[in-house]
Amino acid sequence: MGRPSYTYNGAAKRLNKSVRSIYDYVKKGYIKKEYHNGKEVRLNGEDVEQLSEELDSNMPTLTRKNFLLLQNRVFKLEEVMAAVKVILQIENDPIRLTGNDLLLLHHKAIEALNLKEKSIKEVNFWSEVFIKFDEITLENLNAVINSSQPWKIFYQLCLDLIQYCEAKLNEPSILIKLEQGRKNLRSISLMWVELTKGSIPSSVFSDLDTKKERIIKKLLIEKQK
Repeated sequence: MGRPSYTYNGAAKRLNKSVRSIYDYVKKGYIKKEYHNGKEVRLNGEDVEQLSEELDSNMPTLTRKNFLLLQNRVFKLEEVMAAVKVILQIENDPIRLTGNDLLLLHHKAIEALNLKEKSIKEVNFWSEVFIKFDEITLENLNAVINSSQPWKIFYQLCLDLIQYCEAKLNEPSILIKLEQGRKNLRSISLMWVELTKGSIPSSVFSDLDTKKERIIKKLLIEKQK
């Protein structure tokens, strides 16, 4: 059930504004009028309450100028969000390779790690691979290569590509995906260790930390002494 409607006087009292201001809000479209049998009856209660919340949140006075400025900011924010969605629009399906296909991917990662020059297409490909890893991927990979750290080559490659992207590629969108992939690899690796071994050795944390993260941890430890 919707909120009750208001008279002009009631809305003025609710918003602590003059009746003239209420007419102005209606004229600008901030508050809709409600009709019954073709005749104006009341003011929309939802609009009045919404406006009350906005006025209470220290928003600027709703002059035409401020409204247009706010509208422009909203449009720009929508454009930015649309761009982010395009940047991060990757299929959510995790990697489900097994056997030789997964072994081939592992070999390709080793080859990529040894390459000095990398194309934008290759870097973008690996950024999407890193994001699609999950614990099952690591379990299948472990069955193929029989390693206690099946993520290691992929994580090293991810760090290498982040450094390469920062130094040689002007591709912020790919850099965002690489960092997202790094965080994903770190998270699922720690989860996989916990599920398969029962506890996480400190060495694993060290292997999955960036240089910056290791420095921060070292400083925190020294501060606690």
